[in-house]
Amino acid sequence: LEILAFPCNQFGGQEPGTNEQIEQVVCTRFKAEFPVFDK
Repeated sequence: LEILAFPCNQFGGQEPGTNEQIEQVVCTRFKAEFPVFDK
């Protein structure tokens, strides 16, 4: 099983940042080790 993250701002504006900002938050705050793709 592999988790893939696809950020999207279409559902209530949940991901308003840039791709770099989103990846930084996911990797530092949540310690994510799965691939984070561009929106």
